[in-house]
Amino acid sequence: MRIRGICRASFAWDIGLSIDLARAEERLPISKNRVVLRHRGRAYPMDTRVLPLRLSLHRDPVQVGARHTSPRVEVVLFDYGAVSIAYTIELDCDLTELPELSDILYDHPGLHIDARATAEQLLAMLDDAVTRPGIAPVVEDYVVFHLDGAGMDGPLSALWEDHADVVAAALRSATEPLSPDEVADAISLRVSYGVGDVVIVDWFAAIVVGPEMEDEIAVLEFATVELLELRMLDRRLDDDLDAAYELLRAGTPPRWKLFPGGAGVARVATLQTDAAMVLEGATNPAKLLGDQYLARMYRLVAMRFHLAEWEAAVDRKLSTLDSVYQKLADAAATRRLETLEWIIILLIAVSIAVYFLP
Repeated sequence: MRIRGICRASFAWDIGLSIDLARAEERLPISKNRVVLRHRGRAYPMDTRVLPLRLSLHRDPVQVGARHTSPRVEVVLFDYGAVSIAYTIELDCDLTELPELSDILYDHPGLHIDARATAEQLLAMLDDAVTRPGIAPVVEDYVVFHLDGAGMDGPLSALWEDHADVVAAALRSATEPLSPDEVADAISLRVSYGVGDVVIVDWFAAIVVGPEMEDEIAVLEFATVELLELRMLDRRLDDDLDAAYELLRAGTPPRWKLFPGGAGVARVATLQTDAAMVLEGATNPAKLLGDQYLARMYRLVAMRFHLAEWEAAVDRKLSTLDSVYQKLADAAATRRLETLEWIIILLIAVSIAVYFLP
């Protein structure tokens, strides 16, 4: 089957605790616009304060096998500190060439290095618009094959009926033949709005067919960034819990301290607040979907990405961190009361001793 379209390889990074998008618009001297979902031309009311900011940057083309990327990369900034950087590759080939391209794109070092360099360039441009700037070590990449359905020399259903093994291999970046069970699983999650479009979702890549599919691609991008934030938050909470346990094991503070344990309690409270902010931001993309079809597609993507399981794991660690906070706060309160009792005893002793002193 002959296909035409583009391959879109995106990389999601966390570059700070939050991004002031209004200030970012002032800092970026290039054309940009807010990401507004208008599925099939119908706009829905959205909170403009959290709408991601989209812009385009010039980058030197990166060689990807026998192909190369476009000199323009698409960048989307999210208010909770995330950025998505997408490269495009023109496609005019046979469907059987997609598995090889998918395999090349899997952990492609050239794209990974260039995407990080782009993130660093953005940080320099944004300056004080980013709170606690810094590029996290966790990155989430995703590939979308956006095909022109009108240019296909076969019916749309042929993708999952006649060419299911090739499509599954492209989705799973596999160069060896897949088992029937694996093929069936890879192509099982798909959704369509009309008879001429379809989205087939898998964990590494998706195949999107049809005209005007920008909103569907945006939903895939939102979910990828959400997965990044949940993975990063899960990793950060592991470190936070280790730090909190160290505070518990640090032992009893000296009795002469007026507010014993206050610094440790404040530190854990800060960890809790930061984690809660990141979690709230990570789950924000779902609030941008006002269209029932796009919401249905998002639920499908979330199922494939196991977002519910990631969020449950993060919630458990937040609960554990809250338990540690309560223990530290209770211990600090107990020590504070003991300290005040000793002060009262000392004052009583002094007041009694005053009568016996000349």
